[in-house]
Amino acid sequence: MIDVSRYVERVSGPGKFEGERAATAYFYDAMLSGDGESLCFVGEDFEYMYSATLFNVTAEEAEAFGLAPNSVYMIYEDDYGFVYGWACTNAEEAAADFARWLGIEG
Repeated sequence: MIDVSRYVERVSGPGKFEGERAATAYFYDAMLSGDGESLCFVGEDFEYMYSATLFNVTAEEAEAFGLAPNSVYMIYEDDYGFVYGWACTNAEEAAADFARWLGIEG
């Protein structure tokens, strides 16, 4: 069973998770443990490189965090150490959302 209160506390104050959902802190911990799949965008001649980590949401995670079962949750940490997360229907939607968010594809 996932202790959601632990993650709610981490996102409630100032810091790297400020303003984020509890799921963001949870999946960030999973990322630090080596879980998830990388999603990378590299520009021509390496003028930029951005990466995020995707997680397939389990039934337990969906119930704990109010996410859709079998959805994908994406984690992105910016150059300043702030962590952002959002839920998507699938990996293709996550890639498109991430590219739009970064302003590198429309």
